[in-house]
Amino acid sequence: MSKLKEIMISVFSNGIYEFLKYIIGFVITGSIFGFFINIIAKVTISKVYEHNKMDFIFLAILFGIVSGYIVFTCIYKKLCYNKPIFPQLDFDYKILEKEITYKYLSKEDMQYEKRFKLKALKNDLNKYLDKYHWTGSGKVLIKSIIKDHKVFTTIRDDTYQEYEVHFRRVLNKGNEITSGIIMYLSDPEKRAVPFLACTVNEPTEKLTINVLINKNLKVDRIITEIKPHGKSVKVFESKEARFEESGEYYKYTWEIVKPKLLFRYIAKWQFE
Repeated sequence: MSKLKEIMISVFSNGIYEFLKYIIGFVITGSIFGFFINIIAKVTISKVYEHNKMDFIFLAILFGIVSGYIVFTCIYKKLCYNKPIFPQLDFDYKILEKEITYKYLSKEDMQYEKRFKLKALKNDLNKYLDKYHWTGSGKVLIKSIIKDHKVFTTIRDDTYQEYEVHFRRVLNKGNEITSGIIMYLSDPEKRAVPFLACTVNEPTEKLTINVLINKNLKVDRIITEIKPHGKSVKVFESKEARFEESGEYYKYTWEIVKPKLLFRYIAKWQFE
């Protein structure tokens, strides 16, 4: 029952709440303006408009509603200055499913695997763009998990290394494809920070995060956090959970239905 509740909360998120709040505010403000202008129109209408009285009143009400909308929009933006307002974002594809698995073989060797299924929102789509941030001391070897797909590293942006996954075919709008990458991570100096973070950069239907720790390493609890995109320290939600045993590993799985766009989903832990 609690799982169903989490899914419902995720689906009916703040976006719908903000939209309904905006519409209700507009209706109330527009109705008030329209009501008063209707009264003014009835009181002040002259003999000149006697034959077109209804048309005049209709235009007066329409003018009141439009004026109310403008006034409400200005007030709404003034009161909501602390809420980010982005221009309309344009996406080449949406993610239907994304699964990320971070596996600690030891404190010196790790594997990071990302599998995804996407749907093209435009024609002539032939690649997937992403980036990673490695805090360890060794090198990163990145490969495609699909034989015919190719991975190319591109520019380095601040602490992030960007890369592209090129598909074996060109997708048109509505086409779907499954792809992914695997990284072999080396950290001989044991400097890697024990965490896994995923930023939702495209509309995503489902995100799954798996953390596997070799049982030779002592670990008990894991903390999950939801934060805004970027370097903000604000935490919207934080939970603590325990790893479960899974063969040779301790495992934690975090499933998020319809994760919020431009939010960061973080899992972090400490070794004993």
